[in-house]
Amino acid sequence: MGKYSNIIEGIRRILRLAQRPSRDEFLNMLKLILAGMFLTGGIAFAIRTAITLLLMYAKGG
Repeated sequence: MGKYSNIIEGIRRILRLAQRPSRDEFLNMLKLILAGMFLTGGIAFAIRTAITLLLMYAKGG
């Protein structure tokens, strides 16, 4: 049980020191995360479209 009590104590210590971000900080993080998601999705879409078109033309379609 000593192993788990150390983990729980560490979590409590972190939560005591943690602070909520300001509204501006939160919005900036949200914008950055959303931009990254859209960029990743856009790249994945472009790659999938390119592969689909290449396979379609390779089959003579």
